[in-house]
Amino acid sequence: LACGWYLCASLHDETQDTWVVRRTVDASGATLAESSEFDQWLHSMYFVLTVFTTVGFGDMSAVTTGEIAYVGVTMGVGAIVHSIIISEVINLVMTSDQTNLFIQKNCELVDAFAKHTELSCDSSRGLKAWIGASARRWISQKYNREEMRDLITDKHIPRNILDELPYDLFGGKLIQNRFLGVCEGICTMPPRLPLLLALALQKCYFSAGELIYQSQDYPFGMCLVATGTFAFIGRPSRTGGLPHIPNYETPPRKGKSARSNKSRPNAALTSIVAALKVRSPRAGCDNKAEESQEALFPYVLFGPGSYFGEAELVKNGPRKTTARCESDEGMLLWLCKAAFADIAVQFPQFGAKWVIEASHRTVVHQRKLNSLTVRRTFRHFAAFTIQSWWTKVKRGERQTLDNQTRRAVMNTKGRKAIAASDSNSSQSCCCNHKHAQINCELTDLRRTVDALSNKLGTLDDLSKKLDLLLKNSEGPSMQL
Repeated sequence: LACGWYLCASLHDETQDTWVVRRTVDASGATLAESSEFDQWLHSMYFVLTVFTTVGFGDMSAVTTGEIAYVGVTMGVGAIVHSIIISEVINLVMTSDQTNLFIQKNCELVDAFAKHTELSCDSSRGLKAWIGASARRWISQKYNREEMRDLITDKHIPRNILDELPYDLFGGKLIQNRFLGVCEGICTMPPRLPLLLALALQKCYFSAGELIYQSQDYPFGMCLVATGTFAFIGRPSRTGGLPHIPNYETPPRKGKSARSNKSRPNAALTSIVAALKVRSPRAGCDNKAEESQEALFPYVLFGPGSYFGEAELVKNGPRKTTARCESDEGMLLWLCKAAFADIAVQFPQFGAKWVIEASHRTVVHQRKLNSLTVRRTFRHFAAFTIQSWWTKVKRGERQTLDNQTRRAVMNTKGRKAIAASDSNSSQSCCCNHKHAQINCELTDLRRTVDALSNKLGTLDDLSKKLDLLLKNSEGPSMQL
């Protein structure tokens, strides 16, 4: 716009009437037209800023028709831009005021709680610092969830919008989580399930080494992994892993009274022994060894798209293990216990499947804890897991090839055996046929022989009768 204001003067036929010639720059009466190009641009920028900010000092004004038209356009653009800038500044100030009001309100709650429970100054100061650091993230998640629930469950919402919304929740990370994929093949996922689940979820951010929950804690929710890597951790041993059990010993307070020492006569002796252990170098080595032995190592990893912490919600018992963030940064989608129960009741097929899957996952995690015998860091354990999986895949491929080879060999041998048996059976069939023919011929011969023998027997009888007749006939004849 400043360059346009200078161009407006240069396009005039008579430059003596333009603002460049009318503008004087010193007491001697030198005009701006005699100055350098940078001075001319600087004066143009000065004029445009006075128009934009509606200040209007009056030391520079439009006289010609072209200058008046250009200044009118500049004033319209300036009014729009000025209003946008002012509105953004107001929103920024209001947001900052809301954040400060939110922090102040929660800090007052902490002060009241600390006064009621007699918390120390360090504890209350730590709570306030945590509130101040997390206030902006909390405010971004503050909205009327009940009204949004009514809007989601409204029957008038268009179906095409209802089908597309689940794939945009949390950048598509929610629909890809295995928590919603456990019922694949059993039933079709209703589109309102991920919407109601997203309505109940809260984003939580963690850094490396930060604990999500500890063993023996009461479960108030479960976690869906959005980014980063998290793990169940335990203490390795030769006989198998042991779950981490936190030590809730009461720390010693400053300024103990003599009465408390008298009530516990071993307190002084315990403090002396502890001091001796700290001062002795050997005791220091022992403490380091104990600290190294107490180090916790992962035995189950959870990456983006996985979930954990649902088993204790289903069984309504304390936490069985400790969860920790292993990557540099990680984000979890936290689902509280009440919301989990409501969703399981509203969608009973998914609720029943979640219960079955939780029992199965508990058995698998316990088996992995029992196999925790070697201390491995997060990256070493991930590399070991990948190598083990690849070894199993290769072993499975080899077994598959071996089985296929065996089947091929068995099929070949079987074919040969079948061919041999077929040839043997054909030969045996031929032999049997020949034997049957021979038996038939023998039977016929035997019948013929028997018939001939019968005929010969009759012939013998006839010959005997003829002999008798001849003898009988010879007697009378001789007498005659």
